[in-house]
Amino acid sequence: MLSSAVLGGCSSGGDGAAGETKSAAASAPAVPDGWHRIESPEVGLSIAVPQRWIKVDVNAGEIAESLRKAGVSGASAEAIERGAAQLEGKTLLYVVDTAGASGGYINNISGLCGPNGGVTAEQLELVTKAGLARMGAEDIESSTLTIGGMPAVKVGYTVKAAIAARAVQVRVLVPGDRVCGVTFGMKPGEEIKELDEIAKTIRPLP
Repeated sequence: MLSSAVLGGCSSGGDGAAGETKSAAASAPAVPDGWHRIESPEVGLSIAVPQRWIKVDVNAGEIAESLRKAGVSGASAEAIERGAAQLEGKTLLYVVDTAGASGGYINNISGLCGPNGGVTAEQLELVTKAGLARMGAEDIESSTLTIGGMPAVKVGYTVKAAIAARAVQVRVLVPGDRVCGVTFGMKPGEEIKELDEIAKTIRPLP
């Protein structure tokens, strides 16, 4: 299970780009059929995901209760609980794919928002890559994009722990001089096929 410090290293000089995107960020896109939108007012972030993805409440330490309410049990529940245990008590949006959760590895999404440290749209890609490199990320690949009218960057990288696994982080400059970071952690040797579609639904909450 992978979950990076999603806003690590996000600081620089310069003016924020948030003022340019305030009106565009106000509305969330329509949720595709078979998907649902998950929100975390505490984090200030929302995303839309397929129905098989569920929110796990790591903030309040209610991991088992989150799984029970979602009807997840057996080996899948055990794998998700093991993966989420290291995040217990942290304030972040944590969402897991209940399909194929096994062996201690699960496809997951973790996200949070915070001050952007003065990073501009032009600096976002370089600053994000540098921050991940300082955290030990390798094989870094990046591209810029726009999400809901807001400047964003998508960075793929490898994390080598007990076993090497791939992750993707999407950072979005949002209104109010903030940045939201969403990290997709993937089971070794797998990809999240809906990753790009999920990324397009990232929205900050007021």
